[in-house]
Amino acid sequence: MYFKIVKSKGFEYLKLVETYWENGKAHQRVVANLGRLDVLKQSGQLQRLRKRLDALSGESIPSIRDLQERNRFCYGDIVYRKLWKAYQFDELLSGMIRGKKVQFDFLQTVYLLIIDRLLEPGSKLSTFHHQDRYIHLEEISLHHLYRSLDILAEGKETIERHIFERHRNLFNLKI
Repeated sequence: MYFKIVKSKGFEYLKLVETYWENGKAHQRVVANLGRLDVLKQSGQLQRLRKRLDALSGESIPSIRDLQERNRFCYGDIVYRKLWKAYQFDELLSGMIRGKKVQFDFLQTVYLLIIDRLLEPGSKLSTFHHQDRYIHLEEISLHHLYRSLDILAEGKETIERHIFERHRNLFNLKI
């Protein structure tokens, strides 16, 4: 059984409806017409009905005010992942750390820094604290975020040149 709101002649009516099966087809049957919704709300009967249902079920039925938002995941980085591949950042960044003793996932760390800057700009500390909102990323330590900035600063001109060349080639630009 469930409650159904039906509109008729400019008013909303609350009905208690049950679903039953007959000859392999689902049908609905009105168990009770509870009345006009606005009248039920004003008189307090709707609240009394809710309290009575709570008492009968032994559980509290949450209202809208009782609900809390759960953690949201950010899926916007999926679009940026395609751009990341189109601009061949994996090859560029792998070349930048070749010969260096980097003991963390530099590519994932830089990717996190970039997508967080694009989707939710903030400090590096904020990026560290909110990295769990992105799916498909492993946890990255704050030290690794700061360490990757040193490596990126060393290769600034190389990165800029690479982006310029890839952009020019992807969009057939003539300079």
